[in-house]
Amino acid sequence: MLLDATRAGAMVTIDVHDQETGISEETLDRIFDSFLTTKETGTGLGLSVAHQIVSQRKGRLSVARSSNGATVRVSLPLGLSQL
Repeated sequence: MLLDATRAGAMVTIDVHDQETGISEETLDRIFDSFLTTKETGTGLGLSVAHQIVSQRKGRLSVARSSNGATVRVSLPLGLSQL
Protein backbone atom coordinates (compact mmCIF):
# COMPACT_ATOMS: atom_id res chain seq x y z
CA MET A 1 0.00 0.00 0.00
CA LEU A 2 1.27 3.44 -0.92
CA LEU A 3 0.06 6.80 0.41
CA ASP A 4 0.36 10.21 -1.25
CA ALA A 5 -0.83 13.54 0.10
CA THR A 6 -0.98 16.82 -1.78
CA ARG A 7 -2.34 20.29 -1.23
CA ALA A 8 -3.88 22.32 -4.03
CA GLY A 9 -5.30 25.66 -3.02
CA ALA A 10 -7.87 25.16 -0.29
CA MET A 11 -8.01 21.37 -0.72
CA VAL A 12 -5.91 18.52 0.62
CA THR A 13 -5.95 15.21 -1.24
CA ILE A 14 -4.90 11.83 0.10
CA ASP A 15 -4.43 8.90 -2.29
CA VAL A 16 -4.26 5.33 -1.02
CA HIS A 17 -2.83 3.00 -3.67
CA ASP A 18 -3.64 -0.68 -3.20
CA GLN A 19 -1.45 -3.07 -5.17
CA GLU A 20 -3.59 -6.17 -4.67
CA THR A 21 -5.90 -7.90 -7.13
CA GLY A 22 -7.97 -4.78 -7.81
CA ILE A 23 -11.68 -4.18 -8.17
CA SER A 24 -13.94 -5.61 -10.86
CA GLU A 25 -15.77 -3.20 -13.16
CA GLU A 26 -19.10 -4.45 -11.79
CA THR A 27 -18.04 -3.77 -8.21
CA LEU A 28 -16.58 -0.36 -9.10
CA ASP A 29 -19.95 0.72 -10.52
CA ARG A 30 -21.54 0.05 -7.11
CA ILE A 31 -18.59 0.76 -4.81
CA PHE A 32 -20.44 3.25 -2.57
CA ASP A 33 -23.66 1.21 -2.26
CA SER A 34 -24.63 0.27 1.28
CA PHE A 35 -24.13 -3.40 2.17
CA LEU A 36 -21.94 -4.12 -0.88
CA THR A 37 -19.24 -6.58 0.09
CA THR A 38 -16.96 -8.95 -1.77
CA LYS A 39 -15.93 -10.76 1.40
CA GLU A 40 -17.49 -13.58 3.38
CA THR A 41 -17.64 -11.49 6.55
CA GLY A 42 -18.33 -7.81 7.10
CA THR A 43 -21.27 -5.49 6.64
CA GLY A 44 -20.32 -3.72 3.42
CA LEU A 45 -20.86 -0.32 5.01
CA GLY A 46 -17.30 1.04 5.12
CA LEU A 47 -17.06 2.92 1.83
CA SER A 48 -20.73 3.90 1.92
CA VAL A 49 -20.34 5.56 5.34
CA ALA A 50 -16.98 7.09 4.39
CA HIS A 51 -18.56 8.58 1.23
CA GLN A 52 -21.36 10.14 3.29
CA ILE A 53 -18.95 11.63 5.84
CA VAL A 54 -16.63 13.09 3.18
CA SER A 55 -19.60 14.51 1.23
CA GLN A 56 -21.02 16.14 4.36
CA ARG A 57 -17.66 17.87 4.84
CA LYS A 58 -17.82 19.27 1.27
CA GLY A 59 -15.19 16.82 0.06
CA ARG A 60 -14.94 14.10 -2.55
CA LEU A 61 -14.24 10.38 -2.30
CA SER A 62 -13.47 8.38 -5.41
CA VAL A 63 -12.09 4.99 -6.39
CA ALA A 64 -10.23 4.21 -9.59
CA ARG A 65 -9.01 0.90 -11.01
CA SER A 66 -5.57 0.32 -12.45
CA SER A 67 -3.79 -2.64 -13.96
CA ASN A 68 -2.18 -3.46 -10.62
CA GLY A 69 -4.79 -2.57 -8.01
CA ALA A 70 -6.89 0.43 -7.13
CA THR A 71 -6.59 3.97 -5.77
CA VAL A 72 -8.92 5.53 -3.24
CA ARG A 73 -8.78 9.34 -3.30
CA VAL A 74 -10.10 11.55 -0.51
CA SER A 75 -10.18 15.31 -1.13
CA LEU A 76 -11.21 17.61 1.71
CA PRO A 77 -11.25 21.36 2.12
CA LEU A 78 -8.76 22.80 4.56
CA GLY A 79 -10.26 24.33 7.68
CA LEU A 80 -12.83 21.60 8.37
CA SER A 81 -13.63 23.14 11.75
CA GLN A 82 -15.37 25.99 9.89
CA LEU A 83 -17.86 23.69 8.13
